[in-house]
Amino acid sequence: ESADAERLLLLNHTVRRAEAAAGAAEEEAAERRGEAREEQRLRRAAEHQASAARTLLVQLRHQSEQERAGLREKLEAMMAEMERAREEVEAVAEEMPELTE
Repeated sequence: ESADAERLLLLNHTVRRAEAAAGAAEEEAAERRGEAREEQRLRRAAEHQASAARTLLVQLRHQSEQERAGLREKLEAMMAEMERAREEVEAVAEEMPELTE
């Protein structure tokens, strides 16, 4: 009986150690799943930010192109106005040569 009792105690002790090890393994697995979910969440957030940055870059490029086109048009209009003014000055100078002397 005493040997049976010892084996039973040893078996109970082994079972408790195995249960503790299984519990620790389950906790570790749950923690790793949580870490994996957090990594996935962070990856999705980073992908979303990268997409938003690409969209903003496209918008800024488009805006920049529009602004350049507008500035080019203004410059061309100013150049045309300067050319008209030069032609007017030349015409007046031809009509009134005394102004250029």
